[in-house]
Amino acid sequence: MITSTSVPDPVNFSLSGRQFLDTHEILQHARDEYRENERPQAAVLAAECAVRLASSALPPEHPVICGSYRMLAFALQSASRFEEALAAFAQELALIERAVGYDHHDTQFPLFNIADLLEQLGRQDQGAEFQRRFETVRDASGSSAPHRDRMVPASVEINMPQQEFQQLCQILREYGQYRLEIDERHDTYACRSFAARLALLRAIFGESEQIVAPLLDLVGAQHRYTGFRRIEMRREASAHLHELLNLRETTCGAGSPDLVPVLLMLAEIESELGNGYTGTRGREAQRNRDRYLRRAEDILLEAATACELAGCDQDCQTLLDRAIEVSNLRQAC
Repeated sequence: MITSTSVPDPVNFSLSGRQFLDTHEILQHARDEYRENERPQAAVLAAECAVRLASSALPPEHPVICGSYRMLAFALQSASRFEEALAAFAQELALIERAVGYDHHDTQFPLFNIADLLEQLGRQDQGAEFQRRFETVRDASGSSAPHRDRMVPASVEINMPQQEFQQLCQILREYGQYRLEIDERHDTYACRSFAARLALLRAIFGESEQIVAPLLDLVGAQHRYTGFRRIEMRREASAHLHELLNLRETTCGAGSPDLVPVLLMLAEIESELGNGYTGTRGREAQRNRDRYLRRAEDILLEAATACELAGCDQDCQTLLDRAIEVSNLRQAC
């Protein structure tokens, strides 16, 4: 459970450039999909998070920040928040002007968008001014105009208020769940959204109990995936479950019954991998399945014995029943 008391304020952490771009791309995709499916307020929230993430990680006039303001402006426009949309387009324009000048060809995009929105609002006089400037820049643009550096560093340092960080994590989780609802079996965006959230929380908390729920969200999405990358997703899910198993062993002990659900999930994934492979790899997957089930059964039997010695008969019987279920699973292999 991630609470406001467990997250520092402000939040400072590092991400690789690849992780940053993946997270930003997921937010952009969420904005686009929410707009297409007539969820304008959700689109605005995703776009606002993209602006905050980019602004906290990159220099003020970086192209990714400019593009984030454009994302936000279109989302606001879809939500009929037209004055705010104009302000976002104007912010994009101001950032480009500061970076590369008043007449740079990159200014034509916000100029056109401002002119078009003003025209839609019936403010033709104001719109005509931006339209004239757009046409001047468009006609003068040539290959000799300097291009802005769009590269993102290999590592970025992010600093943002606690509330914004929590909202970012919440939106990534909600979008992952949304994708599962509309395309449960073939969707990679659910997996990517959960993975982006996990990377953020891992950057703050490291290998701790705080990342257990995000890990399980990601594993669940990978496990349900049945598209052409099914085997790859199962292998990634297995790797994440091993991370979770190591974490549980560290925090709960190698003989804790808390390890059993993780071992059962690993056994199920290995069973599916065994069905997907033939020959040596298939036999190896089946051996792994048996090994995980044996360990789960042994943990339950040892815990049942400890309960019996402690006089906890009801708990002992519950553990024995679970051990029998696991044994039956293993023998059905």
